[in-house]
Amino acid sequence: MLYLVVVLGFVVKAQNRFRNLGSDNYTFFIGGSAQITPKTYGGLRYQGINVELSESHLKEPSPVYKGDFTGVTGTLNVQRFYLDYYYRWTFDRIKIEPIISVGLGYNEWYFMNRLVSEEYLLKTASISLSGKFRFTFFHQAFFEIPALDVFLYTYKNTEPQQQLGDARIAFWKNGGMFNWLMVGIVIPMKF
Repeated sequence: MLYLVVVLGFVVKAQNRFRNLGSDNYTFFIGGSAQITPKTYGGLRYQGINVELSESHLKEPSPVYKGDFTGVTGTLNVQRFYLDYYYRWTFDRIKIEPIISVGLGYNEWYFMNRLVSEEYLLKTASISLSGKFRFTFFHQAFFEIPALDVFLYTYKNTEPQQQLGDARIAFWKNGGMFNWLMVGIVIPMKF
């Protein structure tokens, strides 16, 4: 049996604390799954994230943002297609699903330092391995933690390290990792 699961979610931290949601700040994913055994499912999923990176966001402690980010803003765009494998435990009003995924994706980071009029744009294609736990309540509302996505670059348009005035961007040379908390609603549809 095939279920199409439509999910609208938000990346809680990166969405600038839910301000300015819209075409410049969104998270969207949609997918379908099919039962393999009574406890396992396989599926396909698309996930798109576009986030404005504020100066205050970039000033927070990070292993890749170093130095003084005063006057620096940016955007992050992440697009992924995943092949998912679910294991499901069903209780009275809750489902717990560890999900392992393999993905193909596109990442784009853009930074602008207004104080020194310098820009940096990194575009990459990537392959990724993702893992998370999904907790679904009353068959509708869910949250996913820790929603890790570890990726390796298969292409990059420039080196993943750049100096913008006193701000230093030091992404890992061969890949990276995203960590999100996803919250949303599941709408199952049977075909």
